[in-house]
Amino acid sequence: MTADAVSDASAVAAATGADASPSAGYSSADAPPDASPARKDPLVMYVLVRRDLEWPVGALMNQVSHATAAVAWEAREDVQAAEYFNEVEGQMTTMTMGASEEAELRKVAQKLETAGFPFRLWVEQPEGVASALATWPRRRSEIQKCFKGIKRF
Repeated sequence: MTADAVSDASAVAAATGADASPSAGYSSADAPPDASPARKDPLVMYVLVRRDLEWPVGALMNQVSHATAAVAWEAREDVQAAEYFNEVEGQMTTMTMGASEEAELRKVAQKLETAGFPFRLWVEQPEGVASALATWPRRRSEIQKCFKGIKRF
C-alpha cells in the first residue's frame, strides 16, 4: 500500500471500525479465508452497458470506464464507496451487466432512482447517446433486485 492508500484506509477504518494496518491491504489473491458478513454480502458496483450499440468493443469499454470513473469521483466522500475503493473487504466486486437497448438501461436507472440507490448514467457526447450506467458501491443483497432479469454482459 502507498502512504496515501494507508492514509485513506485509516480514514475509512476510523469511520467503520475496520483494520487499516498495512497488512490489511492484501490483494484478493492472498486474502485470508473469511466468513464475515461482508464476504457473504459484499459491497458491489453494478455496471450496465448497452448491447445494441454497434460500436467497437474498445468504444464500449470506454463507456464503462467513463461511468465508473464518474462514480469514483462523485462517491469519493461516501463511506461505503471508500470501503470499496480501498479494498477494505479484500477485493472490489463488480457486476457487468448488459442492457438489450436504451429503454432497458433507462428502466434500470428508474428502478435505482426509485429505490434510492445513487448511480451515474453515462451519456456519450456529442452524440447524446445513453450508453452505460454504474452504481455507487452498495451491498449486493440490497441493490441486486434492481437488476433482476438483466443478464451479465
